[in-house]
Parts: sequence; structure tokens; C-alpha cells
Amino acid sequence: MEEKEYAIVNKLFAIMDAAVDAIICINDKGIVELYNQAAVRIFQYEANEVIGNKIDMLMPRNLLKVNMTRICNNIKLQVKRKSLV
Repeated sequence: MEEKEYAIVNKLFAIMDAAVDAIICINDKGIVELYNQAAVRIFQYEANEVIGNKIDMLMPRNLLKVNMTRICNNIKLQVKRKSLV
């Protein structure tokens, strides 16, 4: 990675960690890849406990099925959009 790219990545991580709202990024399989400091405060899990695990670990069990259905539908929509490009 070039020095300029490294600086940009560092700025993005600084912005993400300064946010007051939780920012959580997942991949197409529902695995958490990014988890900011606000998410740590809100969910009471450190980033190293969440990153690499399924997003459903953060969801209340009674809402798990509804939330996972929405996440799957959003992922399918994103994949469909990418295939149209």
C-alpha cells in the first residue's frame, strides 16, 4: 500500500471510531468485518470478540429470524445490483 493510500485508510478508521453511532460492516455471509468503538459501547463486546463472527450474536433472540431475513434480502439485492453493472 502506498503512503497516500495508507493515510486515507487511517483517516477512514479514525472517522469510523469517532462516530457516535455503531458502525458494523458484514460480508455476504453475515460475518462481521468492521466494528467501531461506538459498537463496543452499545453492544458491550470488544471488537476482537465480534469480528469474524456472525452478526446474529448481537441480535436479540426473539428478533433474530426477522433481522436475518432482512439482512439476507439486502445481500441478495446488492448481489443482483452488482450483476447488473
